[in-house]
Amino acid sequence: MFLGKPQEQYAAFPDMSARELVSLVPLQIMTVFIGVYPWPLIDFMDTTIESLSYFLRGGLS
Repeated sequence: MFLGKPQEQYAAFPDMSARELVSLVPLQIMTVFIGVYPWPLIDFMDTTIESLSYFLRGGLS
């Protein structure tokens, strides 16, 4: 975020190109979805997290 008057040297730059928009919209949708409904991602990682937790607690000594 920039505060104050825009500088003259940056006045000719476009805000966002179509390529940037196409690449950012899916990322924004995924970010909002995971923020609102994180359970599919948590369920996907559950087995790995349990194994790592068991290993870090000294289960495989």
